[in-house]
Amino acid sequence: IVSFGLAIFFLIYVYFYKMTSPKDSLVRNHMIYLIRTLWLGSLYMMICMTVAYFYGAPRFDMTVIEMVTTGQYVPMSEQEIYALQDRFIAMNQPLIIYVLLIAFGPTVLFFLYRILKGQMAASKGTAPKGLRSWL
Repeated sequence: IVSFGLAIFFLIYVYFYKMTSPKDSLVRNHMIYLIRTLWLGSLYMMICMTVAYFYGAPRFDMTVIEMVTTGQYVPMSEQEIYALQDRFIAMNQPLIIYVLLIAFGPTVLFFLYRILKGQMAASKGTAPKGLRSWL
């Protein structure tokens, strides 16, 4: 929730500076670049998370979950629940890592690339190239 709130605050801030800056100014071009980075990054993250879901969901070992949902095992204490959680994570740890890499890796690389590209252009005093680019 906090990150969503920060993203909304960031968008309002950037849109405000875009609207108040003169047309074809350096600030306006960078604000357009930042806005596009956020929207494209959000789109890429949704795509990557969907791919990660369809990759991971059929491969997870759901033995522990099935034992609880079918009534074969009824955890009675908080420690038993934590033990089941630890067992599920231990059984699926490599898959969890792969799914997280698929879900967030490409998007993090995209954001890093766009931020560094914009920072390099700003340090040179120029507008970022490819304001309308998908990359």
